[in-house]
Parts: sequence; structure tokens; C-alpha cells
Amino acid sequence: FVAAFAVMFLVYDRKKNTTRAIIGYGCLLFAPTIVANSSMWAQCDIIFSSFVLWSLYFMQKDKPVPGMIFYGIAFAFKLQTLCLAPLYVILWMKKKVKIRHFLFLPLMYVIGMIPSLLAGKGFWELISVYFFQADGAMDIYALSHKFPNIYQLIGTDSFLYEYADAGMWLALAAMMFLLYALARKAYTLDTELILRMGMLLTMSVVFFLPHMHERYAILVDVMAIVFAF
Repeated sequence: FVAAFAVMFLVYDRKKNTTRAIIGYGCLLFAPTIVANSSMWAQCDIIFSSFVLWSLYFMQKDKPVPGMIFYGIAFAFKLQTLCLAPLYVILWMKKKVKIRHFLFLPLMYVIGMIPSLLAGKGFWELISVYFFQADGAMDIYALSHKFPNIYQLIGTDSFLYEYADAGMWLALAAMMFLLYALARKAYTLDTELILRMGMLLTMSVVFFLPHMHERYAILVDVMAIVFAF
């Protein structure tokens, strides 16, 4: 519901159409991948996605401080938030965000550690969680975990280490090319363009990175709903 309200606010702020905003709200709630994420895959990706949507809402209103605070909260919940990080680099290049605003990412992460610290978890164990996840050690048994990306074309169960290492560099190269192409052009960053860039950059990341699960494009799904309305 938090995500649905974010969709409604984003659509209404751009179109000033109450009916369209309310329908967008409803479509988010009943989107197949949103329903499947919790009921079929037993995941809670809508939590971090909700904070990303509110971050985009404040970004399109030229309020980078709350925008980066919400993005930092999303990062504290899920490492996959970084799939959208190239968009925030573009926002920085276009002077919509300042370098110091990126400090909200580690700040929100540390604040998010507090409940676990109080419950007895060790500081270094908590601070290193994402480094362990990024290493991909848990997901090395397949190059793609049911996500329809480039690895489905070559097979997901052969040359696991070799293709995984190459895929990391391939994804980085794709991001560098896209960021260069987007940064050198002159344009006005309105809501529609921010959403277009967000969908393109996020889908590019999950298309080239190895070990992507079927749900890792959820940010593209929620942004697409906003964009459609």
C-alpha cells in the first residue's frame, strides 16, 4: 500500500488527474509480479521498492535530501537497490544531487543496523552482509536463477565461474557506455525521462549481471506502472 500511494502521488503530481492516479494505485496492488513476489516466491521486495518510489517522487520535485534519505532506507533493506544507482549518478551529473547527499546511503544502513545490534548481532557481521551477498557465493550454482537475461541464451549451468567473472565486467562496461551516452547529451530531466532512464539502466544491470533471480527486475515493473499512467 505504501508503494501504491507512491505511484498515486507520482502520477498525480505529473498529470493532475485524480482518476488516472487512483487507477495507477490499483494497478500497482494487483500487478502480477507484485502479487507473485510475496505469495508465490515468499519475498518482500516491495519494501525496498516502496522507498525507491518515494525517492523518485522527491527527486522529481527537486528535493534531493528526502530523495536520497528514502533511497538510503531502500539500500538498508536490500542490496538490489543498487541496480538503480546509475540513475542517481546521472542525477548527480545533471546537478540534481550533490556528492554529499550520497552519504545518506551508509548513514541509513548504519541506522538500520541498530535493532540487530541491540538484539546481539556483531557490528562487523552486520556491516559485511552486503559484501558476502555481492560475492555471489550463495548463487554460484547457476548463472541465472530463472531471470530471462543474456545467460539464458548460452546456458545457465556451464562455465559458472568463467562466465560469472566475465559478466561482471560486461555489466560494468555496459553501464559505462550508457552513462557516457546519457551524460554528454543536453536535456531537461523531467519525471518521464527520469523513469525512462531508470527502467533502461536497471534492466541493463539485471540483463548483464550473473546470478539474477526472477524477481530482480521489480524496480522496472513498478517504474513501468508509473510511466504508463
